[in-house]
Amino acid sequence: MAGAFGGVLAWLLARMEGVAGLHGWQWIFLLEGLPTVLLAFVVLYYLPDFPETATFLTPEEKELAIQRLRIDAGPATETHFSWRQFWMAFKDWKTYIFMMIFIMSTIPVYSLAFFLPSIVTEFKLDVVTTQIMTVPAYAIACACTLIGAFSSDRHREPNIGGHTKRGVASAAIVSFGNIGGAIAGQVYRAPDQANGFVNGHAICAGCLGMLVTLVLTSKYLLHRENRRRDRLTPEEFAKEAIGEELCDLHPAWRYMT
Repeated sequence: MAGAFGGVLAWLLARMEGVAGLHGWQWIFLLEGLPTVLLAFVVLYYLPDFPETATFLTPEEKELAIQRLRIDAGPATETHFSWRQFWMAFKDWKTYIFMMIFIMSTIPVYSLAFFLPSIVTEFKLDVVTTQIMTVPAYAIACACTLIGAFSSDRHREPNIGGHTKRGVASAAIVSFGNIGGAIAGQVYRAPDQANGFVNGHAICAGCLGMLVTLVLTSKYLLHRENRRRDRLTPEEFAKEAIGEELCDLHPAWRYMT
């Protein structure tokens, strides 16, 4: 929802041009950026690392949260930093397919964020109304995001196990995916405005098509691996369970597809 009203807020702040001798863009950086910087220090000191260190939870709530994490982690119960798991994240094919899934989603998303006002200007409306007309697209995107989050939580869909491995993989996925922001800046180009930004729409549609293909491929591969583990004999299971910090490679782990 921040994206829905960010443009209008920026437009209002830009009207502060000359106030206190500052330009409008400087006011945007100050009033939108300063709270973020200040909250970062608050979060640094008050956001707990684990339920055990959450001072605002009662003992019963801590125990409930810990039990939920244990259920989510399955056999991957390590909570310490591990260099072994660090490198495991980069040797796992899932990390790379999820990186591609994420960047295929961020390119259209950032393209929408960057150029939706430019696209809506084709309606020939005033500046404020143009910004307001971008709200429905963001509202729909917000609803889809919430639905996806609730679905993932309901069906318990973790696909990378291990405290360090999951953290490193998540960082790699998000870092790579955010490159989509740089790519998105080149998707909708001014010369394409004459033909209704057909090229930009085609690029976004292609990314979404690739996204769907990658998601279905990963779900198939993970489902196949689950079936393989289900068919393991006791001897095969014991053999694959040998070792430390197996994370999601442990034969008892099941990927949620």
